[in-house]
Amino acid sequence: MAIRDSYLFPTLETGSSRVFNVCSRSAELSRLIANSAEEAEPGFLFHSRELNNVILVKEARPSRKSSRYHFDHSIGTKLYFPYNCARIYDGGKSAFIDDPQIRRMLKHHAGLDFDEKSEDADRDLSLIRLLEELPSLDPFLVKDKLDIEGIHAHEIYFQISDTEWKAIQAHVSEKLKPIIAFAFPDSEDLQKGRTLFLMKKLWNTKDIDTLMPIMDAFDLPREEASKIFSAWKGIMYYDFEYNRCLPSWRQNIEWMGQDAVPTDFVDPERRALLRELTDSVRGQYKEFWHELRDIFSSYEDAYEKLFVLRQEPGPFVEFMRTAVKTYWILGSRMSAINHSAIVWDILTSGTFKRRLNYDQLYNLLEMQHEIFDSCR
Repeated sequence: MAIRDSYLFPTLETGSSRVFNVCSRSAELSRLIANSAEEAEPGFLFHSRELNNVILVKEARPSRKSSRYHFDHSIGTKLYFPYNCARIYDGGKSAFIDDPQIRRMLKHHAGLDFDEKSEDADRDLSLIRLLEELPSLDPFLVKDKLDIEGIHAHEIYFQISDTEWKAIQAHVSEKLKPIIAFAFPDSEDLQKGRTLFLMKKLWNTKDIDTLMPIMDAFDLPREEASKIFSAWKGIMYYDFEYNRCLPSWRQNIEWMGQDAVPTDFVDPERRALLRELTDSVRGQYKEFWHELRDIFSSYEDAYEKLFVLRQEPGPFVEFMRTAVKTYWILGSRMSAINHSAIVWDILTSGTFKRRLNYDQLYNLLEMQHEIFDSCR
């Protein structure tokens, strides 16, 4: 079958946070190795050669009412195996990672040998399931997740500069410091060595025994510590991304209100249809954007009340209690808006004043509409 998500075409090579095009990056690494005297280390993401041809997509699952299985989140991770990596839209096989038949599919379409090469197969399956734990496939989140688990691959898979990585780390770390100070108020060396030590523990999120005072300070369930800390770090990352992406979002939504008008003659009926679709996409855009804004406003308000004004911790504690759910909401909403904005930029940047004819315009808006629907 042909890939259903054909609207992903403009972003498979350009970095939508909904898509991790392992196939394209593995091909790039193969060319790099072929032109190098020595093999680059570390190398390919997966041990299975065929699995390095996969494309991962974050997408809304089919209606829960029509499914016999229970899922924790409405957004899942779909694996797409193209029959021909050079022509990925010609057809392929796809399935969500937590499909009950995923092991059989990985065996037949990704070459995982759970009998003769069980160690490699189990390792690759575990890696896939780690990516399922992320609400989006942003390079920072993927790289950070794999670093924590001690899984290394060539930097070509992440496409994130050292400068960008350090800027995100600095932002997240700065937001985490007051949490440590609140939980460890009596540490004499809090401002130096102790803070640095605890920051490393909090960043890693695996060796969390030392961090249990934080859970106790905020009256949070200890058994949820790893999930809550991981989600909290992810929320801080999305906070960083939100502020960085605002200009492109504003530009796209302003274009919808002013320039989403066809350059060619269109009869009144089709013009009305186009206006209806434009209004629908703008409504989806605003719905997701307002949801993000409300979440970050609540977070900033709770953060300021506790750590700046030194008032009661209730709002911040409640925000931490719901961190995992919030993390997934932010991931799906951020991915949808970013993906929509990238598609718009790619399909309009080569035209005069970003103006399109009717067919081009309708195609773009329909893509954006599908993107928002697939992230609910």
